[in-house]
Amino acid sequence: MLNFIEISHKIVTLTEAGKKYLTVRGHERKNLWKDRLLTIPLFIKTQQFLQEAPHRTANKEQLLQLLMKAVPHQDGQKQFNLWMNWGRRGDLFVYHSKTKEITAKESSIQ
Repeated sequence: MLNFIEISHKIVTLTEAGKKYLTVRGHERKNLWKDRLLTIPLFIKTQQFLQEAPHRTANKEQLLQLLMKAVPHQDGQKQFNLWMNWGRRGDLFVYHSKTKEITAKESSIQ
């Protein structure tokens, strides 16, 4: 999915992108992660959704519904948590726990 590894005949090998990810640190690592996330249709769709939302912000319930439509046979809350963790690692957005709102970071808008 993120193209960091390849699996062939039950053997896992690092791709060039995977090797690079392991060698870089800090902002370079976040940027590499973010670049990979933004090749995944679900992350592209949610970023577009946030970009079009007022103040680039949506509430958790709106995004949970979007995720549940995209992956209907999966546990919605688990998918939200995974999406949230991966997106925050890539510095795509901020989650405001008090208001349960997600705001796209300015640097993540393409």
